[in-house]
Amino acid sequence: MLASVASVSNYLNAQSCPFVEKFLINACGPGSEEGFNEYVLINTGPSGLDINNLQLCFPTPGIGCYCNSGCGTQTFVSNTTYINALNAAASCSPPLFVDAVSNNPLPPNALLLVFTGNPPTITYNFSQHCGQGPIYVLFANNTTDGTGRFGNSKKCSGSSRYATLSASFGPGCSDNITYDRCNLVNTNGESIVVNDDGSLTYGVTDGCTVLPEKNLIILNYDYDGDVISLKWTIPEETPIVQQWISIYRNINETSWHDSIEIEIADRTYIVPNDWLPAAVRIEAITQDSVILQSNPLFLPAVSKNDIIISTFPEPHLIHCNPRIINIQILTMDGIVIFSGAYTNIDEANINLKSTFRKLHNGVYILRINDDFHTLITKH
Repeated sequence: MLASVASVSNYLNAQSCPFVEKFLINACGPGSEEGFNEYVLINTGPSGLDINNLQLCFPTPGIGCYCNSGCGTQTFVSNTTYINALNAAASCSPPLFVDAVSNNPLPPNALLLVFTGNPPTITYNFSQHCGQGPIYVLFANNTTDGTGRFGNSKKCSGSSRYATLSASFGPGCSDNITYDRCNLVNTNGESIVVNDDGSLTYGVTDGCTVLPEKNLIILNYDYDGDVISLKWTIPEETPIVQQWISIYRNINETSWHDSIEIEIADRTYIVPNDWLPAAVRIEAITQDSVILQSNPLFLPAVSKNDIIISTFPEPHLIHCNPRIINIQILTMDGIVIFSGAYTNIDEANINLKSTFRKLHNGVYILRINDDFHTLITKH
């Protein structure tokens, strides 16, 4: 891959705003279908994102901007049929992708995948990302024009050498990424990744079957009905200087701590129950003293009574065996402020999410069926 520091991004807005992480500028499928199959990957940032505030302006001449107010017919829409196809291809449990429109506004620090057409004409296989969800999905309502949204042919001179993807997320929040077409190779699966310092990395994904990874370490987890195990993949060509990796835990969505060191060669780690639920990530140091971070992974808590619950990015049930699901939210001094009984997980999660969003900032106790409880934090 080639790295460039010539391009400028408002990546520092990530301290308080959503931001673009990556975009696929050269999709799979025939060239006439590029405009349906490209995508932009957005992090919703520490405050979340209302998709009605989202606007994407693409660099290809004549394409213009997509938004839900002020862009005419070029709006954002949902497509549950294609999302179901994505989930079927990935075969993740729980399902990896969810509809953005029905879950709007989107929670903090979540991933939003925006396809440039509706529907895309190929079904990507994101099975390597099982355990990294939920990933929210949105579609530009482009249904007839297959023209690509990005200038993806190599060009090293002239006024069109530099192209800009402009994103707006609401008042005071924008991200403008200018890339150099001289760095492109014009190959299917080519993507541009925005690094933490605002520089860009140009490269090609694995045959369009995975999201272009910002970091080379891919972290997943397995649940076998008794324990949760972390599993990680580091490409053999990555020049790791140490023989161990560090695992970090995040329990309050604001800081990473509780690090432990594991031999890289192990490639797996059984997570102790007292670590759960939490977000985790791993780090390794290269020969050039560069710290590589994996994707964050949201691990659920597992009870002996067949209840699995996650608290990231918002509290939600993953599995619950009893027919009746009793949910309570309590203050830290034991006062019940919400109580409900439901017959299925979907109904329980809708009401739990709605109630959680109405809470004042603070720490609460979430109790399920009287015998399983965990702490939840609202920021």
